[in-house]
Amino acid sequence: MSVRKYPLTKATHVSLESLTPVLSVSQFCRRSSRQEATLLVWGDIFSLGGTTFSGPNDPEALSHLLESLRNDTKKTWRQIRGQCSCLYVTPEKIEIFRSAFSPHMLFFTKHAVSDQLRMLATSGSSFSEEYVEAFVLDFPSLQFSSSRTPLKNVFRLPPSTLVTLTRHSAPTEELFPKESYQLVENNLSLEDAASQLKETLQNILQWHLAKGKTVATELSGGLDSSFVASFLADLSPKPIEALMYAYRKHPSHKFSEECAQIVARKKQINLRVFDSSEVPSVNLAEAAPYQNEPVDFFWQGALFGPICREFVKPDSLLITGFGCDQILMRNNQVLQLLARKKGIVASLPWVREVARSVNRPAANFTLQFLISRMPPGFLVRLLDSTRRMKINPFKIDELLPEVTRTDRVDWFIKEGKPLSSALLWNLTQAEKHWESRVFEADLPHSNLNYLVAPQYVIQPYLEFQGVEYVHPFCDFRMIDFVYTQIPFQFIHDFSRPYKNLLRQAMLNITPEEVRNRKRDEFSFDGYFFSVLKANEELLRDFLRSACDDFSDWIDRRGIFRSFESMLFGVFSNSETKLARLLSYLVWKHHFKNTLPSDQRTVQ
Repeated sequence: MSVRKYPLTKATHVSLESLTPVLSVSQFCRRSSRQEATLLVWGDIFSLGGTTFSGPNDPEALSHLLESLRNDTKKTWRQIRGQCSCLYVTPEKIEIFRSAFSPHMLFFTKHAVSDQLRMLATSGSSFSEEYVEAFVLDFPSLQFSSSRTPLKNVFRLPPSTLVTLTRHSAPTEELFPKESYQLVENNLSLEDAASQLKETLQNILQWHLAKGKTVATELSGGLDSSFVASFLADLSPKPIEALMYAYRKHPSHKFSEECAQIVARKKQINLRVFDSSEVPSVNLAEAAPYQNEPVDFFWQGALFGPICREFVKPDSLLITGFGCDQILMRNNQVLQLLARKKGIVASLPWVREVARSVNRPAANFTLQFLISRMPPGFLVRLLDSTRRMKINPFKIDELLPEVTRTDRVDWFIKEGKPLSSALLWNLTQAEKHWESRVFEADLPHSNLNYLVAPQYVIQPYLEFQGVEYVHPFCDFRMIDFVYTQIPFQFIHDFSRPYKNLLRQAMLNITPEEVRNRKRDEFSFDGYFFSVLKANEELLRDFLRSACDDFSDWIDRRGIFRSFESMLFGVFSNSETKLARLLSYLVWKHHFKNTLPSDQRTVQ
C-alpha cells in the first residue's frame, strides 16, 4: 500500500512579541481588521446584543462585532450568542474568547495564542504526565472544558471564558456565568415538541445550506443519519450524495444497509456503500493528518478518513447525524435526578418502566435502584471490596454506569498498588467543574467531550481540502432547545420505542419503514480489532516505551496481560483504559513528527 501523505493545515499563531501581522489564517476562520485591531472568528455567531444575523455569510456579523469590541470589549463578549471562538488583537493586548458550546479550540501560553497546539511547542517543551493520566482514566469533558493540554505550560481556553494576554503581566481569565440547565417540565404536547424539534433542525440545516456549497452526508441507515439525510434531500436545491461504511460480516449491518438503501432510493440520494473488504488496512506507523489531541476513536479516522477524503468533493459540506444520541437518547440516569428532585417513592413508577424496557424483573431492578441511592463514594468502596463475587448486587451498570466504570484497572498503580475504585472515583469527580456550571447534578448527557470528538477523528482528513464537517445535533441552537424547551419525559420515555420524540419529528420526512425500525444496532468492533491485529507489533513497541516513561503508574506485567486480553476480545475496565492509552501513544508518535526537527526532542 502506498504511503499516505497529509499536508499540515494552515495555523493561526499570534505572540505578544509580534502582534502584527497575524500569521496565515487557518481553514474556516474569518478575519476582519480595522485601525490596528484584528479580529479572527472560528465558527458561527448567531446574534450579538439586539442584532440577529441572517446566516453564516452575513457581511455585517464580523464588522458589527469588531466595532462593538472597539467600544466595550467585556460587554461585547458577554452578549455573543453563538458557537464560536474568537481572537482579538490590538497593539496593547490579545483577547481570546470561547462561547459556551464551541468545539473550536484555542491554546495559549503566557506569551502566545494558536489554534494548533504544535505551534506553541518549543525546544524546551515537555509532555504533561497529568494530562496522560486524565486522558487514560477518561476524566469527564477533559478535552472540552479542562484547561489541561498534552503539553506542560500550554493551556486550553475553557468554554464561556475570556483570557487576556498583555506584555507586562500574567494572563487573566474571566469565566462568564451561565444559567444552569435544569430538568424541563412544561405543558408542551408531544406533537408540538416534535414539530419544534423539526423546525430547529431545519433552521440549522438551512443555515449551512446557505453557504452554497456542494453537500454530502453520512448515511448509516440508523434513525439519526436517516433523519438528517432525508431532510437535506428535501431542503437542498441540488441532489446530494451519501456514503456508508458497512461491515457485512455483522448481521446488524445488513439490516442497517437495507434501511440506508430505502432512504437513498425514496429521497433520490446517490449512496455509495463501502464494505469492510474495500477499506484498506491501516499502518499506524505511516504519516497521519495533524491532530491537536488524542482521541479514543482514532482508529475510525485512520480507517474511514481516507475514504471520506476521496469521496467528498473539495470545498464542500459533509453533514452527519452525530450527537443525536448524546442529547435525545433516553438514559437510565434520569432516575437519579428524579429521585433527588421528587423523592424515591414518586420515582418508583419510572423505575418499573425502565425495568420493563431492559427486560429485568421489577423487584430485582427496584432493589438495585435503592442501592444506587447510596452515597457514591460509599458505593464504589462496596464495589471494590466485592468485585470478586460472581453475583454482585452492587454492580449496577444500567443505573449508575459512571460508578461501575470505576472497576479496578489492573495495570494502573499508585504507590505500587492497583488503583482502587474509590481513588479513581475521586479523581474523575474532581474534574466536573464545567458541568457544574452548566448542568444541574445528575442531568443526563452532561459529558461534553462528544462535541469535539469529530474534530479529532474525521475532520483532520478533510480540512486541508476545505471540507467542512457539520453536526447539526451538536449545534448550540439544538442543545439549547433540547435543554430548555423539551419536557424530560418525551426524551426519557421508557414506555414507548427508544427515541420516540425523534421518530415523531421524522414523520413525513423519513420513509416510514425506516422511521419505525425497531433496532438501531451498529457495531464497529470488527473494524477496531482489524486495526489492533494489523499493528500488533508496533503497539507492543509503544507499550514498552510507555512502561519506561510512566513506570510510576504502569505495571508492566499487568499491562501486557490486558493487551493479550484485548486481542482476544475481552474488555473489562482494564482493557477499556488500555485502549485509551494506546490512542494517546499513537497520537504522540504522529504529533512529534509534525514538529520541526529541532523540537522533536519534546519528552
